[in-house]
Amino acid sequence: MATREVSSHRIEDAVAAGQAELEQSRFEAAANSFRSALRSGARSNDEEAEIRCLLSIALEKRGLSHEQLEAVSKYEKPTDLARLSEASQMSVLIRLGWGYCFNNDIPRSIAFFNQALQIARKTNDHALIGECYFGMGRAYSVFSELRIARDHYTSALEHYRQVGNWVKLAESYINIGYINAREGDFRNALHSTKQALTIIGGRDEPDLVGRAHWYLAIIYDNLGEISKALASYEKSIENFRRVDNPLFLAINQNNYAMQLIRLGEWGRAEQLARSAIETLGEVKSVTAYGGAYDTLGQIYLLQGKLEESDRALEKSLEILSTIKNGEWAEASTQTTLGRSYLVKGKPELAIAPLERAVDIATRRGEQHDLPEARLWLAEALIQNGRLEEARALVETVRTFLREAPNLLIWGLMMRMAAKIESADGHLAAAIQSLGQSTSIYTLRRNPYHCAVNQLLLAELLEKRGEVERAIVEVESALEVFKQLGAAIDARNAQAYVEFLKAKPATGGSLRTEASPAELRLSDQRQSVADGLASAVDGFIAQRLVQASASRDLLLYELVSITKEQSSSRGVLVAEVPSDDSAGRDSSRLLVAACIGLGEAEQAERMDFLRALPLEEYDRKFVYRLSDNQQSVYLLHIIDPKAERYLAGTVNLKPLLYIVEQGLETEVLKSKHRRTQVFDPARLLAQVELPGFICASRAMSNVLEQIHKIRSSDVTVLITGESGTGKELIARAVHAGSSRRSNVFLPFNCSAAPHDMIESQLFGFRRGAFTGAVSNSEGIIRAAEHGTLFLDEIGDLPLTLQPKLLRFLQEGEIHPIGESQPQRVDVRVLAATNSELERAVSEGRFREDLFHRLNVIRVHVPPLRQRREEIPALINHYLNQYQQESTKREIRLSEETVDLMVVYDWPGNVRQLCNEVRRLVTYSESGAIVTPESLSSEIVRASRGLEPTLTTPGKPTEPMLMSADSATIAEAVEELERRMIQAALRRCSGNIARAAKELGLSRKGLYLKMDRLNFGN
Repeated sequence: MATREVSSHRIEDAVAAGQAELEQSRFEAAANSFRSALRSGARSNDEEAEIRCLLSIALEKRGLSHEQLEAVSKYEKPTDLARLSEASQMSVLIRLGWGYCFNNDIPRSIAFFNQALQIARKTNDHALIGECYFGMGRAYSVFSELRIARDHYTSALEHYRQVGNWVKLAESYINIGYINAREGDFRNALHSTKQALTIIGGRDEPDLVGRAHWYLAIIYDNLGEISKALASYEKSIENFRRVDNPLFLAINQNNYAMQLIRLGEWGRAEQLARSAIETLGEVKSVTAYGGAYDTLGQIYLLQGKLEESDRALEKSLEILSTIKNGEWAEASTQTTLGRSYLVKGKPELAIAPLERAVDIATRRGEQHDLPEARLWLAEALIQNGRLEEARALVETVRTFLREAPNLLIWGLMMRMAAKIESADGHLAAAIQSLGQSTSIYTLRRNPYHCAVNQLLLAELLEKRGEVERAIVEVESALEVFKQLGAAIDARNAQAYVEFLKAKPATGGSLRTEASPAELRLSDQRQSVADGLASAVDGFIAQRLVQASASRDLLLYELVSITKEQSSSRGVLVAEVPSDDSAGRDSSRLLVAACIGLGEAEQAERMDFLRALPLEEYDRKFVYRLSDNQQSVYLLHIIDPKAERYLAGTVNLKPLLYIVEQGLETEVLKSKHRRTQVFDPARLLAQVELPGFICASRAMSNVLEQIHKIRSSDVTVLITGESGTGKELIARAVHAGSSRRSNVFLPFNCSAAPHDMIESQLFGFRRGAFTGAVSNSEGIIRAAEHGTLFLDEIGDLPLTLQPKLLRFLQEGEIHPIGESQPQRVDVRVLAATNSELERAVSEGRFREDLFHRLNVIRVHVPPLRQRREEIPALINHYLNQYQQESTKREIRLSEETVDLMVVYDWPGNVRQLCNEVRRLVTYSESGAIVTPESLSSEIVRASRGLEPTLTTPGKPTEPMLMSADSATIAEAVEELERRMIQAALRRCSGNIARAAKELGLSRKGLYLKMDRLNFGN
């Protein structure tokens, strides 16, 4: 007895120590304490489960995905799970959900979270309900179903608020910010992440703070705030080191390496990437591991180490191929592979990997990788002479960037635009586009791409005959390439500069013939005439309008263009907050953009502006502009040399007006935060399916689910009673997907004999069995590139289920009689009116197949739960069947509609459809349908039954038609109708179960229901 008490105290002490260490973010020590508690002897089932869950949490915090699942894996056995209380079952199921989520088995993860959610809802435990929603948010995020993930995180927020769980509130905001960033909505991402840091406040939470700064770094990077991005990367790495989380530490090292690549610090980037690879290989995070090799491949590619780059990229693809959702990370590697072929001078080989990158990113809805992949594909197409295709890709990216600006992508886009304009012979336009690209790369402190642009500018100048200027640009680029260690680029630049210097001096005779538009613009620049000449020409105006995507870019373009136009020593823009319009407060006057001035001279010029009287502005080349919202700006041109500036014959107002409009637009956009409003009417118009009516919240939810998965290819399980329109839902999913232009092929798993389903689905080779007189491709191959709808999936024979599972997992089938499997590209939608969970527990349906089908579940509610739709459905079918029968103006009385609304419709929409068809068939044009015209079961159900006298102890018999008013045939018909209706109610509309209960075949029940005008 004493020994047991000592053991119990030892366990309690170890658990208490572990929990304290968890709170202090000492995760390795916490894991050791929980392991010690597990080794300390006998305990109750619930106590052991609690300790294992805590151990799983500690291991998760250390990024040990496999180990955290092992800690609770014993509870996957139903016998072990059944020994636990409901509270312990919820905790264990949640930990299993997290374990499978971090081990990339997303369907199983979602299944466990859903199982836990059912228990949590029953107990009304808001903390655990929130945890379930939070876990599903993470799982769907890994699956790249970002809209669904954000909805789950938002639901988690609602429940965490009710219990005051500030940690989970902060974590939910962090993850919502991450999702917004992945969708390119960096403003909302910044808002959510800052909200998380506000909630954390001054609390010592290095794990949460590390994650917040991880996403902040990504957000700041995309917003062009490089210094803030670098600071956030440093903070994230520091915090993840503190909590000993090797996975997140390595991921951030890799991300930091990507940032350093852009800044030209390739040596340091290589060190970080190698460190990340070493760690990720140990913690077994496959997608991050493959991504780190992609980073290393990019570094080697820039350095000109092509063999090392090829090996790194090959390793990346090898790693990512080991898991299915590695495809998301593969998009980046395929893009790098395409760039590698471009560097090697093999643009024809670059197209295939770049097209694959675009395809992956498009199918998975990844806006992070898609624009860049499209632009590099455009580069490959340009080099292959396919200008129109390249132009279309560039315009697609331009359209996207108007809604979600990304400066780095914008810079690459403007370079591609310049190349296309150059190929079209529009050199002046190409130079302006390239100038904006260079402005962006200068702002983003990207020396490599600035140098690449200089080489392209030299080519444009050479075409115009300006060889001396071209040489200056190439020599400047060559110096940058040498400093960076870009061997191939340096070699190419050296050869180009030698070629240019060897050209004979022809005094401009090499200049190509200018287009008429360029000649007109040249004439405009030459004639300053009387009055003030505008400083804006068509190309400059276009360049400024395009720069409105970013405040910083717009101001930088202003100083860059002004410096070029004025031939000045430098140009500066100072920002003055709107409540200090005079601009005298030295603490509030800030440099917003500058070119041509060092830091010391910038400070001198700021002092000069603070002391300058307003009346001296024009004489000192100072111009005032505003964003009309928050700030006033002062444009200062230092020592202009251009004649029209010195003579005062230049008009800057048009240029400043364009900039002001852009600044105002940017401020208004920054104030706007996305508020998503679901519009079922708009979605219905997009789907345009006959009989698909949305007039209830229940069906609005269904339509919303369809809308969210429109860009996905994942399997969808559609559930609902017979007659609710599950095939219509499947057609709606197909119509909203990228496969909508291809075939939609339905197959009813209960319609064919069991011994023939395999051959019908998978096909066969001639001679494979008796009767196989010719080859058959099968239903699955017939749906190639389209959608296969498997209706009544619950009736699929158990022996055939493994073969279907392999098809769903591997994307390949093995036709009967064939020696080799064949790959197919088919999206699968499945439907059932039975409870698959019960079928799994009874051994009639495989659990692994159920989890694979149940990734996304759409439940179609029965018609009795959405009665508000009945009038709309009646009106729809009334119009449809009048047109088919060439009748018109058939109307229903209000009493008739009322009876139809209160009826339960056990056959659901199908039964209602048949009832309206019957009414139209028996009515003449212009008739008003009264209640007497309705089927007898609808009228009797609405009136109810009269009470009858019964003998005590004897059950009441159902009341039939009175003997005075019915024949025997009518009475038999009445009895059949009532028995079918009762069976359907008991079986929740399941035709197969109702037929079995009534002693009929499924087909026999359908025939009886048709004869009784009951609906199918």
